[in-house]
Amino acid sequence: MFSRQKNQVDIKKSTLKILDRKKDTPTKLKHLRLILDSVDGMEAKALFCVQYEPIYKIVYEGVIAAEANLKQRGVHRAQREELESMLYLLEKVLILCPDNLNGRWQLHSISRLMAKLIHPGNSIRLRRDGIRLFMIWYQCLGKNAPMYVHKIFASLIPGFGNELIWPPSLEEPSLGVSSVEITPVIPANPGEKQPEDPVGYFLECILDYMVTQAPKIHWNGGPEMWAKSIDFLYERFKEFYLPKIFPNFQVVTDIYKPVLELPEPRKSTDMSTNLMYTCQVVFVKWIANYAHSVYRSTDCYHPTNVWINRPIYVQHDDAKVQASPHSSISGDRESLASYTSIPSDVDANVLAKDVILGTRENINLLHEVFRRALLLNFVHSAAIRRVICVYKDWIQINVPELPVFMLEPEDEDASEDTGYDTPKGRLRTDSYYGAIGFNANNNREEYLSHLRAGAQKVLRVFFCNSAAVFLLFQIPKHEAAVALLEEQVDICKRVLNIYRYAVMNTRMDPKTWEQLLVVMLHVTSTVLDPGQHGAKHQDTLGRKLASAMFQTLIVSWVKASLNVPISVELWDQLQTVLSQLTVFDDLVTEWAKTMETLTRVLARHVYNLDLTSLPLDRLTEQKAKRKRGIESGIYKEPAKQVSGIPEGTTFERKRNISQQGTSSDRKSAPFSQITLSPPKKSSLKRSVSEGSILPSRKEFKENHETVEAKVERVRKISRSMDSLKRLITKEGLVLPSTTATHQSDWAEISSSTASLENTSNIQVDGDSFDGIHSSKEELKGVIAGGKIKGWLPNVAAILWRRMLGVLGNVNDFTNPRTHAHFFQIITDMWATLQNIRQNQGVSLDNLCTPMPPELVPPLLLPATWCFQAFDLPNEFHRGKVLACSLLCDITLSNQDIKFHQEFLCKFYSTIHKCIIANNQYIVNEIVKHCGLRFIAKMLPGFSLLLLDLVQAAHSVLSGDDLKNTPRIEASTLLGTILSVSDIFKCMKVLQPNSMQFQPVQAQYTKLVLSYLIQTAKVEQTSNARVVALQSLTIYLCKQLMEIRHSGYPPQNVNVPLPEYQSRIGEIFGVILDSVKVVNRSVVLIAVDLLLMLADFAAEVTIYFPNICSKIIMVLKWSLQNSLPVKNSTSTTGRPWEMENRLFISLLLSLGEWCMRTPLNILLDSNHENQLLVSAVFDVLQMVIKGYKISTSKNSAPSSLGDFDPNVSFDDLQITENRVKAQAERAETLQDFQTVRLAARNLMSHLLTQLGHFPISNGAARCSSIVAENDDLGVEECELNLHIFSLPNLQMFAINSETLLTMIELPAGETTECFHSDFKTSFTQVRIILRDLSGKACWDVTNLLASSSCADTEEISLRVPQLRPLEEHHFHSTITGSFFPQLGPRLTVRHRHTGHLPTVEDSADDLDNLDDLLEYIGHTSPECLLKSGESLTTPWAPPATLSQDQEDDVVASVVSQRSTELEYLTKVDLDVTMRAKPLQYTTELSQDGSESDENLLSLGASCKSGTFSSSFLLSRRFFSQLGLNGWEKRSNVYLLNKDEKLLRELKHLDNQKCRESHKIAVIYVAHGQEDKQSILYNTAGSEAYEDFVSGLGWEVELETHTGFMGGLHRNKSSGETAPYFATSFTEVIFHVATRLPSNTEESLLQKTRHLGNDEVHIVWSEHKRDYRRDIIPTEFCDVLIVIYPLQYGLYRVQISKKAEVPYFGPLYNEAVVNGDVLASLVRATAINASRARRSSLPYFQHHFQERSKALSTIIQNHKIRTTFEQFSANVFSPLLPSVSFISGGNSSRASGTSFSSTVRASSSTTSSTHLASALIDHSLSSNSGGYVTGHPRRMTTGPNFASSSPYENVILSPNLGLHTTIIELESIDNN
Repeated sequence: MFSRQKNQVDIKKSTLKILDRKKDTPTKLKHLRLILDSVDGMEAKALFCVQYEPIYKIVYEGVIAAEANLKQRGVHRAQREELESMLYLLEKVLILCPDNLNGRWQLHSISRLMAKLIHPGNSIRLRRDGIRLFMIWYQCLGKNAPMYVHKIFASLIPGFGNELIWPPSLEEPSLGVSSVEITPVIPANPGEKQPEDPVGYFLECILDYMVTQAPKIHWNGGPEMWAKSIDFLYERFKEFYLPKIFPNFQVVTDIYKPVLELPEPRKSTDMSTNLMYTCQVVFVKWIANYAHSVYRSTDCYHPTNVWINRPIYVQHDDAKVQASPHSSISGDRESLASYTSIPSDVDANVLAKDVILGTRENINLLHEVFRRALLLNFVHSAAIRRVICVYKDWIQINVPELPVFMLEPEDEDASEDTGYDTPKGRLRTDSYYGAIGFNANNNREEYLSHLRAGAQKVLRVFFCNSAAVFLLFQIPKHEAAVALLEEQVDICKRVLNIYRYAVMNTRMDPKTWEQLLVVMLHVTSTVLDPGQHGAKHQDTLGRKLASAMFQTLIVSWVKASLNVPISVELWDQLQTVLSQLTVFDDLVTEWAKTMETLTRVLARHVYNLDLTSLPLDRLTEQKAKRKRGIESGIYKEPAKQVSGIPEGTTFERKRNISQQGTSSDRKSAPFSQITLSPPKKSSLKRSVSEGSILPSRKEFKENHETVEAKVERVRKISRSMDSLKRLITKEGLVLPSTTATHQSDWAEISSSTASLENTSNIQVDGDSFDGIHSSKEELKGVIAGGKIKGWLPNVAAILWRRMLGVLGNVNDFTNPRTHAHFFQIITDMWATLQNIRQNQGVSLDNLCTPMPPELVPPLLLPATWCFQAFDLPNEFHRGKVLACSLLCDITLSNQDIKFHQEFLCKFYSTIHKCIIANNQYIVNEIVKHCGLRFIAKMLPGFSLLLLDLVQAAHSVLSGDDLKNTPRIEASTLLGTILSVSDIFKCMKVLQPNSMQFQPVQAQYTKLVLSYLIQTAKVEQTSNARVVALQSLTIYLCKQLMEIRHSGYPPQNVNVPLPEYQSRIGEIFGVILDSVKVVNRSVVLIAVDLLLMLADFAAEVTIYFPNICSKIIMVLKWSLQNSLPVKNSTSTTGRPWEMENRLFISLLLSLGEWCMRTPLNILLDSNHENQLLVSAVFDVLQMVIKGYKISTSKNSAPSSLGDFDPNVSFDDLQITENRVKAQAERAETLQDFQTVRLAARNLMSHLLTQLGHFPISNGAARCSSIVAENDDLGVEECELNLHIFSLPNLQMFAINSETLLTMIELPAGETTECFHSDFKTSFTQVRIILRDLSGKACWDVTNLLASSSCADTEEISLRVPQLRPLEEHHFHSTITGSFFPQLGPRLTVRHRHTGHLPTVEDSADDLDNLDDLLEYIGHTSPECLLKSGESLTTPWAPPATLSQDQEDDVVASVVSQRSTELEYLTKVDLDVTMRAKPLQYTTELSQDGSESDENLLSLGASCKSGTFSSSFLLSRRFFSQLGLNGWEKRSNVYLLNKDEKLLRELKHLDNQKCRESHKIAVIYVAHGQEDKQSILYNTAGSEAYEDFVSGLGWEVELETHTGFMGGLHRNKSSGETAPYFATSFTEVIFHVATRLPSNTEESLLQKTRHLGNDEVHIVWSEHKRDYRRDIIPTEFCDVLIVIYPLQYGLYRVQISKKAEVPYFGPLYNEAVVNGDVLASLVRATAINASRARRSSLPYFQHHFQERSKALSTIIQNHKIRTTFEQFSANVFSPLLPSVSFISGGNSSRASGTSFSSTVRASSSTTSSTHLASALIDHSLSSNSGGYVTGHPRRMTTGPNFASSSPYENVILSPNLGLHTTIIELESIDNN
């Protein structure tokens, strides 16, 4: 308190000293300063109000003294600080005595001081301080200021022409005061830094001091005087400076009654040196700052419930926010929150804003200044940006307070219609109202309403004025033109962004919409005028803004159409403008985006389809989820409403279907990708071409749930656009001509094109919705004359149609590039419409087929443009090509409405002219789009173009471009035309060399054949060549089928027979030559085609006899040539999967042709003098060895002369993915084991099946059903362990994969069937052979004597009785007949070849051996070594053997003979060499009636120790087969007959011995497109039933013995099924109509059977194409769909999964005649199944599985024995127990493991005689033959085993047991 008291004392003392006249001026100034530093403002104000006179005197004297010191002592620091101190005190006088100054107190004195301070000669700093003090004094004077003070104010800024003559005339004539010279106080220092722009610098100072100095003044009237002071200065500024800054300034802008005149284009002038424009920039920036919102330092106000909901935070789009405010052309700021020179006290800013916006005059002045700012040159772009930024924040409400003029003059209800709501915060301060004459009790709202103009008027003014920034064109050659152009582009984009925001987020009235559209049209037509501004140059404003302007215009137009009616004149003007600007490709691009979105809108609102979630896509998703193991679950439908977009949502645009929400009230940010999340989440921003001009700030939404819910019913009505005219007429509309009134609906443009797609709110203007709904007329949108805003079906239809034609006729385009671009867009749009149509009527639950849609998309709409495009010149080549492809797609698509005759005629004429014109590009398109479906479409009159299409396809195939031309389609087209040529041969066609549209009669079958043959010969792409081969094969099948049914030659042949035969031979030659092609893909398909043609081997053999042997030789050559050379490491370079499949296909095809070729052809010699069958076995031996043997016989078969074996481009090769997928099993398949097994299987199959398949009971069984227990007379009906203990059965392993069982049985009735001329022994041997090909059985017996001898001499077959030992006669072991005559024997005569030589008719002049060999060759021709050559023909001597060597050999043989005779003569006399004959103890009846007892006697000798008859014949035969020799011991083993072997034998017998396939056949009736109805079909049409019957023969499942394919015999899976079999393949068809479906369980089983099949054949009579997902399954790798056509033709569609390789004989979209349909489809399905299996990683063929089982049995059960033990067990399978025989199989010295005695059979029943029931029906006609799969009979003659000179090669086709065993043995040895 002491300090406070002391302070008060000091102030009093200082005050007294100030008033003391004795004190000098410095002392007074010191104490005055002390007082001001010690008191607050109120106390200082009180002191100055009382003592203002002495204080001013002190200050004035101090100023004068300071000025004198400066002049006397110079400008030094002390003097400068003294002056600054005086000026500080002067400022205190001015701000503390404003009321005195207002009364002109010290007017002249202060005037002189001010004149000195603001003298132009002063330093910049002093001059600036002087201006600040003058502005304080001037506003204190106010209206009382004299004129010369006004003149001083007008002269503050140099360069404005208001400079006064110094010294100014300051005297008042009435007072008589003399003038004083005014001089600078502190002259300017030459070294002082001057501002770059003094005028702008001082203008900024004045504008700044006008606002910032007012709150410093302490008026007695309080703060209310501040607003008056600012208003006074602002008015004086407008009076003295504004006319100078803006010459000829007139306020022409009146926002209350706006007169909107569009600005005109103007050229840029060089205004960079004009100081006035700099001042304009400064003033614009200043007024824009205070017109803009002022952000308070605290409690920043954010209005709510204004136009739209938005986030609180504000983003800025200008990077130059931090630029200095004193720079007149510095960067702009997005938010003008502060002005650098403005202090933090916000009240001054608010006061300035209240003044600037306080009257209508000032408001109009503001907008006029803004208008003039927008007219500035872009050198001053900062001012333009500032103005645009202000308007942007006003429109987007990024301000705390809306300007008063933005508020609507009416009540709040009116504001709802315009989109602007009145803010609820404070609009104006009390100081403002005090300044304008209102106090707190006055009605301020009344005055505010006077200032309100409304947002709509402001928007219209802005739209009109902002157009000026687009209409300034730069000087092209100006040095700054490029930089200024970039500035202009940036500013124009900012304006466009504001337009877009207003369009998307602001509700505007019709006048505002119209003004915006008019402005956009004017700007677009002016800026983008291609004639004036060089549209071809990229450095023009039009080129840089084209995309953004087009997008803004189109989006604005569509949005306006949704909200307000647009006049027809405006629509016409839009089309006129856009049609003139089609030279810009950006226009077409933006139009395409619009149409893409409108098409999505159309799909949603008219067709009830969401293109982002189509039914077919959802079905695919379900399948993909099931495949990934994800729960399929329920797919949610798109939400009807979305209340908002969460933060972080990012929209991404796709090409055809954009990701957009389905909300009806969500608003996306305009024209660009918007991310509402913080910056850490990236957003995908679009380029300028896509419309993302600048990043928008926020995303907004509008909520109209009440109205939306009331009209949701309207949205669900699907009024499709089958005929838009009907829809529009029904809605009461008249659609204007397409040339001027095409509109578009805009509710669903994706975020990348303006987010209009989500503008799906329905708003009702005027009356309530209920009132409209109660009326009878339907709801109509604004565009249809109604009151509902938003999307309705009629709105979507009208807008889509109008916007489609808004560019006018595409064929009027002058730019070929945009013309082509337009057609590309139309093509994509048409594809979307087609996709919509395909998704209509699709069942999502797959339980029922929906009804056909009432209306469908207008697929024919673009056809007119396409037709007109062909009349354009060649410059529009690309567009014509696209038009051609689109026209073909339209014509060949599934149309719900039949084509009009006029359309078809126009189409045929157009295609005809295009083909004749020889424009290869267009021809390629025609072939590409017509090649697969044109013939199958069967349009009325389509045959007119057949010859044209033939020429077109030939021109494509004749070209050199292999990759970019439709060569596959060309081949397909030729093949399809060939298939229908016979049917349409009588129909007229157009001449391909005449422009006249006149049909003529022409034959083109021969031409098509020649083209196809040529393609198959020389085509360089594998796929096209393969299709040509398949087409030729289909033609061959058709011809051969006609030969089969109607005889030879076919009835439809119209050419001479030799020519026909030559044609067929040439086709076969092409296919055979294709087998020799280097390309493996072509070879593989060609081999499959030959395999299919094997079905017609009978017809080929009869009518084309030379072809069968040629086919076999070519297959043999190809197989041999595919093998590597021995010891060679070279590879083919193809994936092993391809090689493996190729080898197996070659082997299979070779086997089929051998099996189907007659034996006489197989036994003929080829051109190399070798039997055909021998050549086959030769190559099989090579395959088994794994390498080929190069011999002279390895020459390639002859080929056609012009055949090219090379293929340059292999487009059928296995893809990398398949190769990589199979890399895991490289170790398994890299070896040759699979192919070797296949060759061994084929060899074994031929040995056992050739000439005998099929047997008497059909082809269902290929393997024998005879087992070891048959015909033994035991009770057991199946194989059991007791059978193994019998003494007449022994089992052997004769190599690593062959099991041999020998059983000796009593002779039964079946022995009489062996040969009618012989009597047989009383026992027979049954041989059962198990190998890779299956199980075979033979019955063998001895031929004892002819039947004639037995009858004449009554030879009884008795078993001799053993005499007592003493009665035995010992005979010589060498019979006398053995000794030959020493002399030569002469043969004079021979017996007849059919006469059997006997002892009785023997004579010296007869050669019994020759006659016997002749007899064997005659009765058994299969025993001939060479066909047609007798067995007595001597072998030719070796070529290298000379005559001398031959003589030496003869001499050696004679010498050896003599030596042997001498030895025999000597030995014969030795008693020790004599023996007694073998005699028997029992007698056997000849009739075999005691067979059971005889069977028992076989085991009786075992008990008695007499090993005579139980295995006698068996061991003899075993020895004759050569298996008992020492050299065979390494391969032949006994088997350990135990229980485990029994189980494994049963398992082996149940394994497949043929390739088996199961294929699904499904019938789809008309109108069926769901799983439920299809599976419930129990019968089909007549054509379907004929087709099913042609797939195979119907078998009864209950008795069927072949492959069942999972079907059951208990009738749970039906009673019958189609079945087909060859000796190599079995196929059973799961026919859906045969499988029961009367219960849920049976339906489930039916679904499983069909779904588990890898190949599906679908017969569809439905008008729409069958979809794979109708019957969902993880399998169905190949889908073959058959569609019946007219004239007995069928279209075959083949689709396969990517991993399935190519297959034949049918190709995709083939057209096939009904006669050969079933056989071709069956072959294709089988090949498809093989192709699929070849792609499986771990698939094993049947022979691989069988080989594994055989190897397991042999490895686990073979017994290693010594030779003696082995021979003993062969002598008798059951030996008595002896001391040296040990059990088991572990010791090599062990014998047999069986040591038990034979159980006596108690059965007295006779033999089952199974063998006689299974004898081959053809046995009587082919003596010596046998039947595989049944008990076999074979005669064993003398030295039968020695008929072959060497064992490694089969020389005789007598495929009996002997040759089978020998060959299998040789295979194992090799």
